[in-house]
Parts: sequence; C-alpha cells; structure tokens
Amino acid sequence: MSTPDSEPDRPDSPVDPSDLSPEDQNEIDRTFAEIVARFHTADGPAHDPEPLPPRSDRDPVDPPEPTVWADDHPLFTFDPPPPQPEPEPEDERYVPEPPPPLPRPSWPTTVATVSIGYATLVMIALMFGAPLPAWAGILAIVGFLVGCAIIVLRLPRNRPPGSDDGAIL
Repeated sequence: MSTPDSEPDRPDSPVDPSDLSPEDQNEIDRTFAEIVARFHTADGPAHDPEPLPPRSDRDPVDPPEPTVWADDHPLFTFDPPPPQPEPEPEDERYVPEPPPPLPRPSWPTTVATVSIGYATLVMIALMFGAPLPAWAGILAIVGFLVGCAIIVLRLPRNRPPGSDDGAIL
C-alpha cells in the first residue's frame, strides 16, 4: 500500500529512478557513459601550438640593467632615524642591603619537621619496595601525626588587627 506524499512534486526535486521508462533510463545511461568517456579529454578541439621562432645570437641573455629613473623616483621616502641619545652612565644603582640572617627554629618546629621528613622518606622507601621492619612503619605514622599536631598547635590563636599585609574584605 502506498502512502500519498505530504508534499507535491516540485520541479527541482530529484526524479525517482523507478518512475522512469526504460527508454528514459537508457538515454540517461548513454549520456552518463559519454560524460565518463570524455572526462580526461580536452574541452576544445586539439590543435598544435605555433612553434617558437629559433633563437638568434642577437637575443639578450642577461636581463636589462635597471634604469636610473627608478633610483630618482623611489616609491617611499624615509626620514633618517633621529640620533640616539647617549646612554647615561650607570653610577646610581640600587644595591639592596643584605638580608637579615634566618632565625633559628625552635626545638618543637625542628622536631615536627624531622618527624614529617622521616615519614616521607619511609613512604618513598616503601614505594620502591625496600623491606622495612614493622617498627619503622609505626614510627613513621606516629611521627607524621605528631609533626602535624605540633605545627597546628603552634599556630597563633588570634592576631592583632592590622598585622596582616592582605586585603580586608
């Protein structure tokens, strides 16, 4: 059962090949075969180009010399660059004063740093497959926890107003 088309046939719509008669189909096939046969051939009639005249000894071999007119009439003119000012001698340099020596860390800060560092080294050694005794692993876990606790407990509880260098929101 065929269903009616929702749109009527338009002149620019493609034709269904099953609707063509055998004569029309043969004509289309013959035209297509002619197009394919002429695909790699020239569009116009083949003709031989006129032969070039023989080369004589009087023909110039080198290109002609440029004319003087081109030198007298440049396309663009440029002003000479302004003279560069002499650089000033670098007598006045800013030399910062040497930084103050680093303060010596307190013993709790040193203990926290060493214990976290030990835990890190044990983790790296275990990642590379080094056999370690059980007490080394337990000491690494305890050292990590103690180091973190020391660092957190040493943070200041409150700061005086205006002691920071950041923005106030």
